[in-house]
Amino acid sequence: MMVRAVWIIRNEHDRYGAVLHCLRGVIRDIERGQAELDFALLHSILNYVDTFLDKYHHPKEDEFLFKTLRQRHAAAGAVLDSLEQDHKRGDRALTTLRKSLVAYEHGGAEAFDQFRAAALSFSDFQSSHAMKEESQILPLAEAYLTDEDWTTIDAAFSDHDDPLFGDKATAEFAKLHAKIVEMAPVPYGFRGVQSTVLRLSGITKRFGALVANDAIDLEIKSGEVLALLGENGAGKTTLMNILFGHYVADAGTIEVFGAPLAPGSPHAAIAAGLGMVHQHFTLADNLTVLDNVILGTKPLWAPWQNLSEARQNLLAVSRSSGLAVEPDRLVRELSVGERQRVEILKALYRGAKILILDEPTAVLTPLETDQLFDTIRELVDDAMSVIFISHKLKEVMKISDRVMVLRQGRVVADQRTASTTREELAHLMVGREIPKPKHVRMDVAESVLEFAGVDITDGEGRKVLDGASLVVRRHEILGVAGVSGNGQHQLFQVIAGLAQPSNGTLEVLGERIKDATPHMLIERGVARIPEDRNSTGLIVDMTIWENLISERYRAPSFQLAGFVRRKEALDYSNRIIKEFDVRCPSAMAVTRLLSGGNLQKLILGRTLSHEPSLIIANQPTRGLDVGAVSFVHEQLLAARERGAGVLLISEDLDELLELSDRLVVMYGGRVSEPIGRNRANVRHIGLMMAGHFGEAEHAI
Repeated sequence: MMVRAVWIIRNEHDRYGAVLHCLRGVIRDIERGQAELDFALLHSILNYVDTFLDKYHHPKEDEFLFKTLRQRHAAAGAVLDSLEQDHKRGDRALTTLRKSLVAYEHGGAEAFDQFRAAALSFSDFQSSHAMKEESQILPLAEAYLTDEDWTTIDAAFSDHDDPLFGDKATAEFAKLHAKIVEMAPVPYGFRGVQSTVLRLSGITKRFGALVANDAIDLEIKSGEVLALLGENGAGKTTLMNILFGHYVADAGTIEVFGAPLAPGSPHAAIAAGLGMVHQHFTLADNLTVLDNVILGTKPLWAPWQNLSEARQNLLAVSRSSGLAVEPDRLVRELSVGERQRVEILKALYRGAKILILDEPTAVLTPLETDQLFDTIRELVDDAMSVIFISHKLKEVMKISDRVMVLRQGRVVADQRTASTTREELAHLMVGREIPKPKHVRMDVAESVLEFAGVDITDGEGRKVLDGASLVVRRHEILGVAGVSGNGQHQLFQVIAGLAQPSNGTLEVLGERIKDATPHMLIERGVARIPEDRNSTGLIVDMTIWENLISERYRAPSFQLAGFVRRKEALDYSNRIIKEFDVRCPSAMAVTRLLSGGNLQKLILGRTLSHEPSLIIANQPTRGLDVGAVSFVHEQLLAARERGAGVLLISEDLDELLELSDRLVVMYGGRVSEPIGRNRANVRHIGLMMAGHFGEAEHAI
């Protein structure tokens, strides 16, 4: 009975949320010139809102839910008082909205902005209030109310008399109901009009003895944002590859918009309305935006491409989605955020109605992430469904309606985002508490790296490093912040011995290094953790043990007279696998079979097992789950405590602020003066990342 009553209460929120969604959609269409002004419809929306709140929802909440909870649990009084005040504030906001609609109707277009602001403010307030009720009151009610209480509440919260959705729906609201169904809204997972657009049933996939997906069921509604969580190797990527036709499931079925999806066919998936944006972009840098978008939409042997029509179609998709692009710009001229916009447009251009976003914020700045979330909300308003795959729990809580957690190939949780917390999700992902790394204050010692006045010029004569200078000392982590593409890659390349500067000096452990090579630097105690695990960190088609000795295979411990000492290499590899908890079949396994987190553990084991004096870590936690991130942080802090100096290059500001003793910011190939840990803050660093070094000083 309790479960049914809670469902009914939430369903009331959903029905009401659908109407608010419709209001926002009508306003959006008016702004875009895609709909005729219909004041009768707008008045109908507000009449229903008034009826729903005044005659149905609030009286039932106040009389049956709130009053009963006050009797059963006195400590709930403060929360209930706050919610009842919200009811009154909502009434006042609705009165303001009604007045602004009348002013708009009689005052003309110039009064639209006032009406729009009032409508969006009212909608946002009511949405926030509903989430507040569900996250604060329903858990208390579930804990303290009796079965008899729930029986009474269940009877009270009947929706049969609802004039819009109930059995006694009136003709007055028929047009509004039709409009809601047309817009297919899904705030709070609205069950009354929301249709299931994707259903996976019993999906199972095995790779030898490994069960990657174990009888997984997944559904998503129209206009819903479903976050898919799980630690590296939990089965998320396998499941999405099955959905998109890259793999064929051993068991189970997939339905898209009620029709079965042919297995193993990306073409069939795209035709059915699925679109996928991968973490690593699949764009051709030397082609224009338009060329990239239409690539693959026509046969290569077609006698001509109607570029004029394609450009108009792309611009139409751009306008309707709010994703502004310049069709004739070369992709190599675009920022990371702009490239992601192109990837999303590629999917929309092909008619995607269900969008899969794989780690979409991994390479974005905080500003670009906010812009992406605005885009997702716009798409959801147009009934797009989104599967959001991420390890960043703060972002999952911000953007998703519902969250599903996989662990070891199985679904361990499927719940509304408003009813959970970041801490609970982290525990569900890894099955244990995640320890927070402890940054212990230490006295720094001599420098292990001095980088002075270094210049590097690219093939077009532009300086990608411009007089860059920095110092890293023992027992410290020096963080390097910056928007991608401001010289961080070249900084890593020089220190790793992969690029030679045209000017400047490089000193490692007090020794000036000229014409540095990777082997030379490794021999001097420099450990390298590259940003791309797959292409530059490891040779994924080689075995695990071969990768683990790849930087030191010429050492006497691993070779004799030019032949690899296989037993010693395997013993060493098995020790690293155990110490760094690399989850793999054996040291003989092919490296590409490992998940991203285990690939990173492999690199950490290879580099840190020899206790290096200098560690260059470039994006060491990109794309990793919370458990793997915690492990990487622990290893870097432990190396710092042992006496190593760490240069941490990262686009994750939270990571930098948590781990660094000092920070520098890169912009336009230049390196800022270092900032002490106790003086750094997000606003300060953010301004410097945008090149406003002077303004940043006032933000400390």
